[in-house]
Amino acid sequence: MGRKKGTVEFVETASDDFNPSNSFKDPVAKLEMREHIVREKWIDIKMAKISTIASTIVNQGPKNPFF
Repeated sequence: MGRKKGTVEFVETASDDFNPSNSFKDPVAKLEMREHIVREKWIDIKMAKISTIASTIVNQGPKNPFF
């Protein structure tokens, strides 16, 4: 027993089988495409939060007056 060694692999690309004109033809491809779109939106939200925090830190300067 113990921890399993290995890496988790995530699918980073959209579904190749998805057809936007007939999205109900393949329900699995539709769900994969929806998951891909949601994942990309979450990445954009997190990147915006990080850039906002970084710009706030840069604009405020150091908190210690001796620096």
